[in-house]
Amino acid sequence: MEHYQLENDLTLFYAKANTFPEGVMDAYQRLHEWVKTPDTRNIYGISYFIPGGIEYLAAAVEEYPGEGAVLGCETYLLPAGTYISEYVEDFRTDMGVFTRIFNEMTSRPDIDPQGCCVEMYIGEHSVRCMVRLKDTVQ
Repeated sequence: MEHYQLENDLTLFYAKANTFPEGVMDAYQRLHEWVKTPDTRNIYGISYFIPGGIEYLAAAVEEYPGEGAVLGCETYLLPAGTYISEYVEDFRTDMGVFTRIFNEMTSRPDIDPQGCCVEMYIGEHSVRCMVRLKDTVQ
């Protein structure tokens, strides 16, 4: 694992999965209805614990302030800071890689307790898995 510096806060608009993990693909399909050319912007997966399970958001970075509102979407602020990170070259060959990586990351004592698990998609096959470190919390 390595450190990854997210230099600026990111405003993401999202489609929420109705269930986890079963509803994740449906959330991405809804997101892609709003983002007609997903290869031209950064796509993220955001997950965090809620009572009774995990909330999952399929998200895209706003290209201009208020884009999410224009599309009728809710937004999520992904804070700048230092994240523990692992780059996965071809996640599609082993979808269980997410569980293994995020279980390891979230067991660390130095992560932000109010943070989330972040999947930063790079092209169609690669992903950077990240969890924010608590020493960057302001």
